[in-house]
Amino acid sequence: PALMSTQMLFGPVDTTEVFRGNVFVLVSSATCSSAGMMARILRDAGIATLVGEEVGNAPPAYGDIRRFQTCISGIDFTVSTKYFFGTGPAVAMHVIPDIVTRLTVSDILQSIDPEVQFLLSE
Repeated sequence: PALMSTQMLFGPVDTTEVFRGNVFVLVSSATCSSAGMMARILRDAGIATLVGEEVGNAPPAYGDIRRFQTCISGIDFTVSTKYFFGTGPAVAMHVIPDIVTRLTVSDILQSIDPEVQFLLSE
């Protein structure tokens, strides 16, 4: 089959060991690339609730880089070799958290992290 089930890959799952609590994933404008795609996959699969600010880039993105070096000058560079598609509706290009928090100047001056404050209040 094209897709294999977890049981086919790893054998029977002991459901007494399965975590059943709430999963929160903290995201911000610094959440980019694979981290942004993973956050969206976790949210779209119903595994996690995203908390924070919109991620730094849209889920469809190039990645899986290969490193090269020019022969004469020795300059290092990378080239993306794959295009990754996001999950969910195509119109939802950016990942918007389920629970939006905003970082303010006051938060910065007081060393307050609004995402962590939200989690502590839960």
